[in-house]
Amino acid sequence: MAKRPAASGQKICGILPETLLQGERIAVILGVGINLNTEKSAFEGGLEDTAASVSALCGREVNRESFIRALISALDETCERWKRGESFAAEYRAACLGLGRELLILRDGAGEAA
Repeated sequence: MAKRPAASGQKICGILPETLLQGERIAVILGVGINLNTEKSAFEGGLEDTAASVSALCGREVNRESFIRALISALDETCERWKRGESFAAEYRAACLGLGRELLILRDGAGEAA
């Protein structure tokens, strides 16, 4: 597994799953958003202290193409592990900063605790 910079509790990405039902089959589409080279000044509305970018954590601009190649490689490796029946739940939980914490969900500009 590649070395990762310490995220210091700041969010650098998000995953949005969407489930589709097609007859008796279920399909899941994953959307991934990554703050790759986002400037700190771009985070507003209370996100200044909670959001970060990969480049800010690495201390240098990140090459987008190289990053995407590494991401796809890591996803392929994870899919192969899943096909072999390996569990990566512990790794996932360790990387999820929101588990076990109260979250603020914004809907139409209004916040509610979850």
